Amino acid sequence: MRMIVHALLLAPALALAETPADYAYSAPIAVSAATPFQRVELPATVYRVLTHGDLRDLRVFNAAGEVVPHAIEPRRSAKIEKAAMIDVPLFALPQAASGSGSLSVQVEKRGDGTIVSVLRDTPVNAQDAPDAYLIDASRLERTVGALELVPADASAQFIGRMRVEASDDLAHWRTLAGNAPLLVTHANGQTLSRLRIEWPATAAKYWRASWVGGSSPQGAVRFERAALEPASSTREPARIWQRVEPLRIGGSEGKYAYELPVGAPIDRLRLHLPQPNSVVPVTLLTRSRSEDPWQTIGNYTVYRLQQDGIEFANPDIAVGPMRELLLRIDNRGGGLGSGAPILEIGWTPHTLVFAGRGAGPYRLVYGSAQATAAAYPIQSLVPDYGDGSSEAVRKLIGAAALGEATAAGGEAQLRPQVDFKRWTLWGVLLAAVLLLGGMAYRLWRQMGTRGPDSDSEQR
Repeated sequence: MRMIVHALLLAPALALAETPADYAYSAPIAVSAATPFQRVELPATVYRVLTHGDLRDLRVFNAAGEVVPHAIEPRRSAKIEKAAMIDVPLFALPQAASGSGSLSVQVEKRGDGTIVSVLRDTPVNAQDAPDAYLIDASRLERTVGALELVPADASAQFIGRMRVEASDDLAHWRTLAGNAPLLVTHANGQTLSRLRIEWPATAAKYWRASWVGGSSPQGAVRFERAALEPASSTREPARIWQRVEPLRIGGSEGKYAYELPVGAPIDRLRLHLPQPNSVVPVTLLTRSRSEDPWQTIGNYTVYRLQQDGIEFANPDIAVGPMRELLLRIDNRGGGLGSGAPILEIGWTPHTLVFAGRGAGPYRLVYGSAQATAAAYPIQSLVPDYGDGSSEAVRKLIGAAALGEATAAGGEAQLRPQVDFKRWTLWGVLLAAVLLLGGMAYRLWRQMGTRGPDSDSEQR
C-alpha cells in the first residue's frame, strides 16, 4: 500500500518535470548586473525555431537545471514625438504689401542664417499697426503645423481673425488657414488668450499672417515675436528584418508563395523589385493553414525608380501577423520582367524577463512542439510593473544578452511526438487503480468466505 501511495505522489512530478533536452536549442544568457530580474531580447534565430505563435515553447533554466519564472513584456509601439516651438524671424509688412501679390524683398544670406529685409517704397507711419507679417522659416527644413504670435504689449486686448499663407518664392502663395480666430482679453486679474493658429503639416520657406478684413482690430495691435511648431513625428520601434525565400514559384502565373516564421509577430513587409524603373501592381493574400482558403490583405503598387543616381522605392507595407503569404503579380505590362521579387518581413522583437532564482549561468531553451504555456503576466512577475513604472522598479530589471545557440534536444523536438511523460503518468495511475482494485477484490473474497456459520462457531 505504501508503494502505491509513493507512486501516486511521484507520478505528477515525473510527468511535469522539464529538462533542456525537451527543447530543440539552448543559448547561454550573459547577465550584466546582480538584479532580481533580467531582460533579454529575442533575436531572429529564436523566432525561426519557435513552433507556437504565443511563444509557449520558451523556458529559462538555472545552473541546477531548474525552470525559473519568466514573462514576456509588451512589445514596443510607435511613439508620437511632439516637437518644441521654434522662434523664427518676424517682419512687419506695410499695408501695400499685405495683399495677395508679390513682395519687394531683399534676401541676404549670412553665416547665422537667412535674413529677410522688407523694402518699403513709401514711408510708414509709426502709429499704424501692421496689417500683415512675414515669417522667415527657410532655416527650418521641416514641415510646420502651427504658429504662435506674441503681442508687443502684454496689456493689449483684441479679438480678430487671421489668414496664414505659405510660399517658397515670395511670389506664389497658398492659403492654409483662412479664418483663424485670435484674441486676448483681461478681466479680474485673469487673462484669456488664443494666439495659436494650426493647419495640416506643410513644408514652406516663408509664411505670411495677415488680418482678415485688411486692418488690425481694436486699434494698434502689434506682434513682436513668432514661433513655428514643427509637425509631430512618429518614431517607429527598431525592427528585425528577415529575408524569406518563396516555397513555390509560379513566375509565368505571377504567383509566389511563402511560409513565414510561426512565432514572429510580423507587422511590416518589404518588396524589392529585380529591375530599376519598374512599377508593378500586386495583391497580397494570407491564410493560417494550408487547408484554408486564401484571404486578400490588399492591393498595392510596388515601384523602384531611379533619378540622378538616387533610387526611390515604395514604403513598407503594414500587415498583421500571418502564417502563409501569397504574392500575386499583375502581369499586364510585362509584370516584373526578368528576375523575381525579394520579400523581407519585419517585426518588433519581444523581450523576455526572468527571475534570477538559483545560481547561474542561466540558459534560454526554445523550440518544442509539445510545450505548454508557462509564462507569467509581466505584472504578476515584476512587482508594480507598468508603463509608468518608477525608477526603483526599472532598476529591478537588469540587461542580459543571449549567446550563441547550440543543439539541446535537436530538431526532433520541433515535430509532434508521443508524449512519453503523459503516457507514463497515465500508466502509473492505471497500475495504481488495478492494484487497488485487486486489493479490494481480495478483501471482498476474504469477507465472503467467512459467512454466518464462522461467526457462530467463534461465539
